[in-house]
Amino acid sequence: MNFTAVHFSTFSNTSEITPLEMMTDFTRLRTISLKMLTEITDADLSRTAVHDKLGKVTLAEMLNKWSGHDLMHTVQAEQAIMQPFIQGSGPWRGPYFRDHDAAIYKSE
Repeated sequence: MNFTAVHFSTFSNTSEITPLEMMTDFTRLRTISLKMLTEITDADLSRTAVHDKLGKVTLAEMLNKWSGHDLMHTVQAEQAIMQPFIQGSGPWRGPYFRDHDAAIYKSE
């Protein structure tokens, strides 16, 4: 598998594009990256590279980081969706929703 780290995005200034254009570009890029994943072999997972801050890392480690990063966006979306319910939960807000309450994150 040959991979060259390049930025594939069509846009250099995201402030000038619409949300639809951004989502279309994301979909295109995700399709490319998922295709690359199908080409990875078990032997590839132990291949290493040198990260400028972390030093030597394996492809397996990078893929785990990538998966965790993507899942964190799911957590962020869940927290955003929860905010109106958290704000309206009265006395349950503090003890039950502390870890998800955006108002607490802003004050800390």
